Amino acid sequence: MQAFFGERFPTASAEILKGPCGDQDGNLAAAATSGADAAAVAIEWSDLDPRLGLHASGGWALSRQADILQSCRERLWNLSKGLEVLSNLRPAVLRSSSVAKRSLTPPVSAWPRKDKHECRSPGGTAW
Repeated sequence: MQAFFGERFPTASAEILKGPCGDQDGNLAAAATSGADAAAVAIEWSDLDPRLGLHASGGWALSRQADILQSCRERLWNLSKGLEVLSNLRPAVLRSSSVAKRSLTPPVSAWPRKDKHECRSPGGTAW
């Protein structure tokens, strides 16, 4: 952030306040009460659900998909409320993850058949 600011405004300086990773609610509250002129908020997949993080060790069973989606909905709702408070106080920008999201569906393999192409999940379900 400091480097980008320096490129854009070479004769100015900026104080960048940072919060701990994984505490988006606390970071949004701190940004709202700071004397900052503006705020940049970065969220990663693990901010929505720890199982979506790059360092998560699993938890990708289809039986958990509904729970992961519900967790994401709740976190996004909480983040939207925190961002609403913050953006009413000062300019704010939200940056989402630069890492592509993982699929919550099983991998699919496709292979040709005599009369058509068929796709099957590893469990054997065809569509």
